[in-house]
Amino acid sequence: MAVIFGVLLLTFAVFFILMLVKKRREKNCPRVLFQAPPPGGAF
Repeated sequence: MAVIFGVLLLTFAVFFILMLVKKRREKNCPRVLFQAPPPGGAF
């Protein structure tokens, strides 16, 4: 029983850290910059 609880806790911790990293990356490089056309046109 303790092993199952430990595995669940570890999985939750990894998932939580991945979510934090994703949010931090979106703050640093917002996706709007990638969607907007470059200044002066593509050429």
